[in-house]
Amino acid sequence: ELFVLQSRRLMEEVVDILGLATNYVQLGTLTDNDLYHCSPIEAVVVDDFEDKGCAFKVTLLGGERISLTEFASKEIKTRRERKFVVEGVYGETLSTPIGKIIINKTAFMNPEFEGEEILVSKGSRKAVASAYRKSVQSAVANKQASIINLSITNNVPERAEDILNTLIEVYNNDAIRDKQKVAEATAEFISERLEIISQELGAVDKEIE
Repeated sequence: ELFVLQSRRLMEEVVDILGLATNYVQLGTLTDNDLYHCSPIEAVVVDDFEDKGCAFKVTLLGGERISLTEFASKEIKTRRERKFVVEGVYGETLSTPIGKIIINKTAFMNPEFEGEEILVSKGSRKAVASAYRKSVQSAVANKQASIINLSITNNVPERAEDILNTLIEVYNNDAIRDKQKVAEATAEFISERLEIISQELGAVDKEIE
C-alpha cells in the first residue's frame, strides 16, 4: 500500500484534480504571494505547449487591459524573445513567443489587483507530479500496526492539506475500481464455467437417454 500511495499514476491524478500544473504568484517588493486557488486570473496555454514547461509575467494594467512579458521555455533562445511585450485584453487569444495564450478573469478579481504583476508558471504534468511525489513522506507507523503516516512540506498549508486529502481520496477510489475489476472478472469466469458445465451436463443427459 505504501508503494501504491507513492505511485506516479495517483499523483498525476491529484495534479489534474487540483490544477497544480499551473501556479500563480503575485510579485511584491519585499515578498511574493502565492495565489493558490485565489488567483484573479486564469491562464490558458494553447497549441503544443499544454504538456511543456513555460513561464511568463502578466501585468494587470487596469480595466480590461493586460500585458505579458518575461517569457521562458525551452523554445526561448534570445533575450529579445524573453523580453518581448504582448498587450491585449481579457479573453483574447494572444500570440506570444511561447505560443498562443488566453488570460481570463476569475471570481477573485477585484480593483486591488490593478497594476499588480503575476508570475504564471506551468510545468508538464509528469514533472509536477514527480516534484510533489518527492515532497510527500509516507511510512508505516510500526510493524504491528496497519496505519500509514503521511506528511508533506509545502509553502502553502492549504495546498499541502488539499494534496494529502485528494491523494487519499484518489487512493480509495483506485482501490474500489480494483475490487470492481476483480468482481467483474470473477463473475465472468463463473459465467463461462457454468456455460461449459451446462453443455457437459446436457451431453451426459443425451447419452443417458
